[in-house]
Amino acid sequence: MNDQTPHHDGPLSGHQVLDLSRALAGPHAGMMLGDLGARVIKIEAPRRGDDTRGWGPPFAGPEHARESTYFLSCNRNKESVTADLKSEEGRTLVARLVRRADVLIENFRPGVLERQGTGRGRVVRTSLLSSMVGIHSFPGTRWTVAGEMPRATGNQHPAIAPYGLFRRAGGELQLTAGSESLWRPVAEVTGLDPDDPRYAGNAELEAVFSRESAEQWIGRLDAAGVPAGRVRSIDEVYSWEQTRQQGLVLDVEHAALGAVSLPGMPRSFDGGGRTRHLPPPTLGRHDRSVRDWLDLEDAARDTGPAPAPTATAGAPR
Repeated sequence: MNDQTPHHDGPLSGHQVLDLSRALAGPHAGMMLGDLGARVIKIEAPRRGDDTRGWGPPFAGPEHARESTYFLSCNRNKESVTADLKSEEGRTLVARLVRRADVLIENFRPGVLERQGTGRGRVVRTSLLSSMVGIHSFPGTRWTVAGEMPRATGNQHPAIAPYGLFRRAGGELQLTAGSESLWRPVAEVTGLDPDDPRYAGNAELEAVFSRESAEQWIGRLDAAGVPAGRVRSIDEVYSWEQTRQQGLVLDVEHAALGAVSLPGMPRSFDGGGRTRHLPPPTLGRHDRSVRDWLDLEDAARDTGPAPAPTATAGAPR
C-alpha cells in the first residue's frame, strides 16, 4: 500500500489528529488513535526528528538508512511532516493543521504550547504518574480502604490460591483458580484433597506441579475448565498461532526496511476495525503530500461554492 496516499478505515475514520508529541507516551497515544482509523499527522523537528529516532541499539536497515526499533514501536499509522516550530513557516504550518484537527496531542513542558498561540478547545491531561495510579486497582484499594500496605509477593497472588506462577523443569505454569468452583477441578486433576488445609496457599502447590511438564498440566487443566497457560519468551509469543489469530502481529511495507512485522493493537471491533495499516514513517516522508493537501483545502475554502442567483423584482409585463 502506498503510504503517501493513506487509506483510512475503522471507528475513527474521518477524524484528524495532530501529533506534536515525542518520545514514548504521547506518540503511543497517537498511534492508538491511528490504529482506530484516525488520520494522524506527526510533526517532527527537521533533520533529527523525534527523539526516539536516535534511541538504540537496536537499529534496523542499512547504515545509510537505519531506523530505530524504538521509534518503530510507537509510530505506525502516522504521516511524518517536518517543521521548525520556532520559525514563522513552522508555526504557520502547525496553525493550518490545527484548524483541521479534531485532536491535538502534545507533551511539551507547561506553557510551551500557550506561547505558540493554539488557545481553543478543552485540555485533557494525563501523566505517567496518573497512568500508574489509575491501574493500581486492588493494591491501591487495599491501602486506601483496608489500610494494608501491599508487599512484594513475586509471581503469586497475595489473596487468592492457587493463583500465580509455578516453576518447574521444562517450563513455567501460570494457573488462575480464583474461586472454590475452580479449585476443586484443580484438586481433582492433581489428585489432592480439596479440603486439605495444607493446600490453602500457593507455595504448597509448587512441589505438586513439579512432577510433570507444563504442557501436560495445561492439557489436563484446560480439559477441566481451569484457566492455565505456559509462560512464553518473546520469540515464542510472536510465533504462537494464537497471537496471529488475534491480529496481534501487523505486517506492513516500510519505505526503507521493506516488509516488517509489528506488535498489533490489543483491541478489536466486530465489523468495524481498521483493516489496513500504515508503516511507521521515515522522517519527513509526507512533507510534500500534507502541504499539497493543505493547499487544496485552502483553495477550496477560498473559492467556495458558486453564489446562488439573486432574485430581483421585475417590471410587470
